[in-house]
Formats: sequence, structure tokens, C-alpha cells
Amino acid sequence: MCFYESRSFNFILKFTTYIFRMKLKKSALHEKKGVSAPETTNKTAAEKIKLNRAKHSSVDEFVSKITAGDIPFLSRAITLVESTNEVHQEKANAILERCLPYANKSVRIGITGILMLERVLLSRSLESS
Repeated sequence: MCFYESRSFNFILKFTTYIFRMKLKKSALHEKKGVSAPETTNKTAAEKIKLNRAKHSSVDEFVSKITAGDIPFLSRAITLVESTNEVHQEKANAILERCLPYANKSVRIGITGILMLERVLLSRSLESS
């Protein structure tokens, strides 16, 4: 018996013919080009953010804004105090030393274990009472 007459040859022939026919058939499924994804941020907003990040407020500016009651500057000062960066710690110590003369009517408390937002909310509630 010749290989061309064997069952395996017939099977291979039928299988390759089937595959060839399947490739010729066009599928109903096809991929279309989609729309490009929009930018996630506005370019002008990104530029504003970059400019604000580049600004490093001086100790004098921190002290004047904190004593004027500017809450965002107080929050930034708290972040400097909590930072482990040596430059931030030096700046935070300078801010604390400069703010101490204004602290004669205040009580210093230490709060640990809660998030920054919760500390700000706690300080605001203590301030209002």
C-alpha cells in the first residue's frame, strides 16, 4: 500500500483542504479602527500644576499666611513637619520657631495614627468650639 492511499494521507488532505476553505471564508467578526483616546488632563491645567509644584514658598511666606489663618498653608506646613526629607525638616523647624511667639494662647497636642484629612477636620472642629 502506497502512502497516498493510506488513511493518514486522506486525513491530512481533507484537513488541509478544510483549513484552506476556512481561510477563504470571510468572518462576520472583524476589527475596526477606533477613535483615539482623549487626553486625560487639560494642557493648561497641567501647566498650572507644574508651575505650582515648582513654587517653593519661603519661611516668611509660610509664617505670614499661617498667622493670617490660611488653612492650605497650615496643611502644607504640617506636611513639611511630617516629612522625612532633611530639607523639609529644616524648613519645618524654622517655621515652627517663627510661629512660636504667636502660640501663647494655644495648646500643642500630638495626634498620631489618623489621616491628614481627619487631622484637619479635627483641628477645624476644635478651632470652632
